[in-house]
Amino acid sequence: GDFQTDESGNITTCPVVGWTAGVVADSTVLLQIRYATCDSEMESGGRPIQFVLTPQQSLDLARVLTAKANGILALESPARPN
Repeated sequence: GDFQTDESGNITTCPVVGWTAGVVADSTVLLQIRYATCDSEMESGGRPIQFVLTPQQSLDLARVLTAKANGILALESPARPN
C-alpha cells in the first residue's frame, strides 16, 4: 500500500523507541511497538501500539525488514579492495 503523507506530500513518520514480542495462546505472535510523536514522548518511552500476527506474517515481516536493513548496511559499508 501507499505510505501516509502530510498535506505537503511528505511521508509522515514516528520514530520507534522500543518493542517487545510474545506468544498468545500458542498460536499467534503479539508485537508491541513503542513510538514517539514528539520529543517528550521520546523521553518518556513513547506510546504503545499492539499487533497480533500469524506465525507466517511474523516470518514474512522479519524477512522483509531483514532484507531492507541488509540493503542499507551494504550501502554504508566501505568497498572492499579486490
